Amino acid sequence: MPSDRLLLRGRLLTFSAEPQSPDDTSAYVADIDRTPGQTGPFSMPSDRLLLRGRLLTFSAEPQSPDDTSAFDYIEDGALLIENGLILRRGSYCEVVAGAGDAEIIDHRPKLLMAGFIDTHIHFPQVQIVASWGAQLLDWLNTYTFPEETRFSDEGHAAAMACRFFDLLTDHGTTTAVAYCSVHKASAEAYFEEAEQRNMRMIGGKVLMDRNAPDVCATRRNPATTTRRT
Repeated sequence: MPSDRLLLRGRLLTFSAEPQSPDDTSAYVADIDRTPGQTGPFSMPSDRLLLRGRLLTFSAEPQSPDDTSAFDYIEDGALLIENGLILRRGSYCEVVAGAGDAEIIDHRPKLLMAGFIDTHIHFPQVQIVASWGAQLLDWLNTYTFPEETRFSDEGHAAAMACRFFDLLTDHGTTTAVAYCSVHKASAEAYFEEAEQRNMRMIGGKVLMDRNAPDVCATRRNPATTTRRT
């Protein structure tokens, strides 16, 4: 026989009074993940984060391997973040003193630094990276053009955009300047994924009118004035 006892796990919200304003947190209690059997009051998750780790910040382009004036390095550093914005950075001891009830995430011995910027990358080539070709045109005709043709399909473009952005962030890249294919669907998928992830990206559809199959050429897919910012 199935048990007559059930344990439901989820985000729990309980009102004890009528809220007097949108900011009236005294009218309810909530918890993101309450442990079964836990007693005592609930608490709201903190909207502040304190990231602890080795902090590296560049202020200029290093002129040599020994140019230590171009960057600031803190062995035991911290970033105080609120609502996605950095409020303060410095040594852990200094930052934690003013962090209040911020949730502390310890990343030591990992390095904390600004995201990388890739200034030349091809979005439609996400599945053919490192494919072999004797010459550039061989590689384009064998791999690139057939793959870019698939980006005329909105579903395929959207699926590849998800994988493309996963690869970027997995390798520490948070901004990129990317070529899409000649198809409007590819550019739309690219920017829609960037918008969902709140990433600052630059890109656009490719414009080429020769040495390519018709389905990959601008003469069949003319440039438009559509803009996304």
